[in-house]
Amino acid sequence: MDKKYEIKEINTKRRVTRIIVDTETGIQYILERHGNTGGITLYTDDNGDPLYDDRYLNKQI
Repeated sequence: MDKKYEIKEINTKRRVTRIIVDTETGIQYILERHGNTGGITLYTDDNGDPLYDDRYLNKQI
């Protein structure tokens, strides 16, 4: 069974940033964590449209 999400993590001293990709749709999300706080949001372009990971756009479901 394939994973539903692929996660790329970027760590710095004060925060953790994760790019989360839905492997069924290719849609990307950003998760930021600063200590005990954080949030998740849709990763968008300058027009507010979702960013897609091209590797998953043509995947058959």
